[in-house]
Amino acid sequence: GSGRKFDPHPIRGCRFDPALYFQGDGFDWRWHPTREKEFNAVMAAKGKKLHTFYHKCKQDWENALFRPCQITEHDWVTAHESHSIQPRAVISNQYTLRPGGKPQEEGDEEQDHRWLHKWFASPEVQEMGYVKIKIAMPYDLQNEVIAAEQDVSRQCAHVVGGGSNPFNDDQCRMQHFFQPRINLQRELLKLLLPMAGWDAVVAMHVRTGFADFQSNFVRHVMPDVEPEER
Repeated sequence: GSGRKFDPHPIRGCRFDPALYFQGDGFDWRWHPTREKEFNAVMAAKGKKLHTFYHKCKQDWENALFRPCQITEHDWVTAHESHSIQPRAVISNQYTLRPGGKPQEEGDEEQDHRWLHKWFASPEVQEMGYVKIKIAMPYDLQNEVIAAEQDVSRQCAHVVGGGSNPFNDDQCRMQHFFQPRINLQRELLKLLLPMAGWDAVVAMHVRTGFADFQSNFVRHVMPDVEPEER
């Protein structure tokens, strides 16, 4: 969560911060400068120094299955450098293109989707104790998140009941990551209690676009406004 208050500005405005309404199982999503400063002081007291790294993938469409991704120190790789794994990369997804292969053809590329999981679990990173990853674009973690979900799904299925129910995995994950805060529970009860006597409930989910492409939406509906590059 950003920790910012509601701001109606069409570009920089924060109109919905999930951390205001949900918390995790034993952790809080709200992360803002004040909290970071407090956390830095706690870690410093424990003798843990902040280590900052930069994550970047080759620019591609947001659901690209194969593309080089790497982590560097001091700064991100340039757009040109992101087309291949650089020698200065601390770690990478080991993206390779087979000789003569074409990136758009399935099977011509290889990479390790669990590279970040392995790196975070490595003795080197565990010894650091306090690591910050700056991400160039949020959807650059698409494949890594899917790999993590697969791992969590297997664990949840084992705990919830062997995975016989296809909804078990989602219930397990959502219960861990998104638990409504007291203020949200209070407001939800006003809606849920009257529904107790209903015979059925029908819900419709409508997607209006990828949130991270908000600037494109602003350009479309407000051509006179030039969104800030972020």
